[in-house]
Amino acid sequence: MLHASEQRFAPIDVGQNVLMPIPCVDRPKIGPRNLMGVVTAVTDGFYSIGTQNGHLRQKFTRNQLAPCGAEFFSNNSIPDGETSLRTAVGAASISGSQGHAHCLCLSGCTTNGCACRKKSLLCNSRCHHARSCTKKMTLSVTCI
Repeated sequence: MLHASEQRFAPIDVGQNVLMPIPCVDRPKIGPRNLMGVVTAVTDGFYSIGTQNGHLRQKFTRNQLAPCGAEFFSNNSIPDGETSLRTAVGAASISGSQGHAHCLCLSGCTTNGCACRKKSLLCNSRCHHARSCTKKMTLSVTCI
């Protein structure tokens, strides 16, 4: 069984970019499903991952990671310090961390009374239904 797993999941080198699926409890409703990181160290089959927000506290096994074909960032671009997975997910998401902010603006989100504007977030699909807005979120889909 261990031999079959080693054949299916080839080792990942230090410095290679990886994708990690984000558990449902750690990601926002309209946030990304994967977090991008880079392997910083391998110890006894456990991988240390660095993100744009810092090094993750927990270690990952090989079956929790998917290698990326392209290099988006390197070990040198990882800031010092540790962070939790939930904090890294919130920093990488355009909608923030868990929960969601929404506004019911009638003025098109141009005043500081807008809850989204106060938090420096873009309006999402739950904001002010069909009314016009100057801060609407447009999602761009990229394939990897």
